[in-house]
Amino acid sequence: MYLSTKAWSSCGVHIAVYMAYCYCENIMSAYEDNSYEDVGYESAIPHEIPGWHSTPIEAVAGNNRSELILPLVDPIVPLDFATQFKERTLLDQKETNGVDVSVVDVHPEIAKTDVPLLLAPGFSEGPLTLEPNMQYFSGWGRRVVTYDAPNGIGLDMGSSDSQNADYGEQFTAYEMGKARTIDLVMKDRNITKTDGVGHSEGCINLVIAALKHPEKFRNLILVNPGGMVGNTKLEELVGRIYKHFISEKKTLRDNESMKAIRQSSAHERRRNLINHPRRSIEAAQAIACTEINGLLRELKGKGIGISIIHGVDDAIFPMDKISELAQTDQFDGFYSVRGGHNDFFLNPEPYSMLVDHALDAHEAKEKKLKGEASQDFNKMGR
Repeated sequence: MYLSTKAWSSCGVHIAVYMAYCYCENIMSAYEDNSYEDVGYESAIPHEIPGWHSTPIEAVAGNNRSELILPLVDPIVPLDFATQFKERTLLDQKETNGVDVSVVDVHPEIAKTDVPLLLAPGFSEGPLTLEPNMQYFSGWGRRVVTYDAPNGIGLDMGSSDSQNADYGEQFTAYEMGKARTIDLVMKDRNITKTDGVGHSEGCINLVIAALKHPEKFRNLILVNPGGMVGNTKLEELVGRIYKHFISEKKTLRDNESMKAIRQSSAHERRRNLINHPRRSIEAAQAIACTEINGLLRELKGKGIGISIIHGVDDAIFPMDKISELAQTDQFDGFYSVRGGHNDFFLNPEPYSMLVDHALDAHEAKEKKLKGEASQDFNKMGR
């Protein structure tokens, strides 16, 4: 398929091609070439999940390679999960600029932490798409909160939120509106501290929200994040999406499980383009131009734990682009895994388990640091 420069600049063509993104919702790469070199960040944690191919990278302890085996633990899914999942709380439209924003809040049978997990959906995703992930997270003892607001609250460029004194000029009003949505969800659920988990564009939204209120975020787990491949031309991004779509069709043809997951919530992801084509273009433009690498360094400096989970087969945000710009002072852990862009919800069990493990690792690190600080304080008092 060849499009001229003039055609690429046409809004109509952008909409037509961007439809590939919405209608291939469960994008997944199926590259034949698997010869990817390890990223090799010393701060990264290697792993291998049975039945799930991965590319392990350098261990925290040093340069010797080792593999972390993550057992597939059966989750204790709340008996009333379905009931909790169906219950939706609508945010006050006076605060959401008249936009309908619904919130899903699922509590576990047995909680292993009092810090809830806030799940930030990627573009066109919502609770139905992420329901399997929520089942696993709640089954492993985490309260999970997510929301349904495919376009955020739609801030105008002149609004006070979009003109944030510190960061307003770095982001589009579209992304600032989505970050504001996260603020309102946390306010509605009385969440004063959270572990943020984002997928794709949702990672950008979480980073902006954390920059505005770092005291409210304990850890960030970013899965196949947008904003880490540098400023990208819109036509280049759309070209990657198209390439990803073609390879996904091949993958889904041979995988009934992923195909079933895709079909179960496909209508949720299609609605964004159908109902809001202009917003879809705004989203694509915002994702293409947003860069978060330096901001991750800033957040890490503020004491927020950060881990990246990225698929080496992600064609939308290619791993080679990630490795060119990523630096070890931007995060605590980097998990390089075999998989495509939307494997987070297409293959939810191992991805959810890896997120859960990453959060456990951050919590253990935090406890260790507090213990060492306490020992140092006691020594000073002697």
